[in-house]
This record gives sequence, structure tokens and C-alpha cells, in this order.
Amino acid sequence: LRYVPTYSFGIRQQLLGLYGCKTGKEIANPKDLVGVPWCGPDVVVSDRHTTNYLDEMANATFCGVFPGNGWGHIESPLLLGCIPVVVQDGILTAWEDVLDFDSFALRLPRAKLPRLAEELRAVPPERVAALQAGGRRVWGRFT
Repeated sequence: LRYVPTYSFGIRQQLLGLYGCKTGKEIANPKDLVGVPWCGPDVVVSDRHTTNYLDEMANATFCGVFPGNGWGHIESPLLLGCIPVVVQDGILTAWEDVLDFDSFALRLPRAKLPRLAEELRAVPPERVAALQAGGRRVWGRFT
């Protein structure tokens, strides 16, 4: 993850600061967390791809879609069966204005990033199942 304030509008860096493991000292700058191992039973935020990246995504319930490295990539989560969670205010993802986006993905405003984990934990199991089913219906549009 590059620490350039304009890269990804700072969204990826903000997530790194919010959900990266703490080292026991106050972190003033997200780039100070580069290389720190990530922890948490149900939130994985990393500054790099791992050799387990695709497996982690395929086994996750929700996967982030953020600007940076091109505009948000919604394809990978959908193809791997993960519910896309789009955080990129004012920017549409592929097919968002054509398909019934709310049937297979979530969109959260950047202002909710500090509560992202809580927001996702609060999604009822029935809604999770419906979003997963919706993803299975539309994934072919993203291949």
C-alpha cells in the first residue's frame, strides 16, 4: 500500500489506520503500520497481497471495494463468492447503474469507515444470504 495522500483518496490508508493491529504505541501516520502483522478474528486489513489472498477472499463474507489500483474492483469479490462492500463516495462501480446493485452488494459512505466492522456485523443473516444469492445471479456479468 503506497502512502500517497491522494492515492485511493486516502480511503485505504484510513482503513489501515483504523483496523491494522496496534503496536502498543499511538500511531500518528498509517504508513507507520507498514509491515505490522494484522490481527482480529474477523477483520483483515493488510498493506500487501499475501499468498493466501484469493483463499482469504473466497472464505470471507464481505470484501472491500475501494478506489486505488484502478477504480474499485468489484469483480474479484463477486467471482470468489464474497459480498462486495463499496466505499467510494460518488464513484460508480462496473454495472452499478445497470444491475440491481442492492441485490448483491453493499455501499457504505466513507464517513462510516470508523464503524465499518460494526456495520457489517449488524447485517442480518437473512440479508447476507440474499446478497450471496444475488452475487451468484450476476457474477457472470463480471467475467
